[in-house]
Amino acid sequence: MLVVGSDIYVYESTRGALLTQGQFRADRASGFYELPAISHLGPALAYLAQIKENGDPRWKERLALLQTHVAQIRGLNRRVTNNWLDLLDQPAWKAHKAQIRNMVDYACARTLDYIHSIGSGNRFTVADVNVGRRAH
Repeated sequence: MLVVGSDIYVYESTRGALLTQGQFRADRASGFYELPAISHLGPALAYLAQIKENGDPRWKERLALLQTHVAQIRGLNRRVTNNWLDLLDQPAWKAHKAQIRNMVDYACARTLDYIHSIGSGNRFTVADVNVGRRAH
């Protein structure tokens, strides 16, 4: 097996013939887009805190937009029918759907809780985001 960029190449072990090739990041039906999006919530908060510390007032509107999007994602993730995991229907995820759903819900809940705790944003700093402190 060889991974180059977003491509995976699988070769036959004795003759070295190419058995298959596929893209795992570029294919929107792979599920790769959904999970990295969740893992980028923390860096998004740190980025917005840095924008604030740089004196850019747009941090508030961008934080509000992030809050709206995370709330929408959480709502979609909680759907009983037509859930994104069911629609994506990745074979490797079938045995882990409950855990994936719980992980996404947890990430969204923590992000929303943190955004809610920011209040007016006086204590919304890069340092606080990086150590995971609530901004009460």
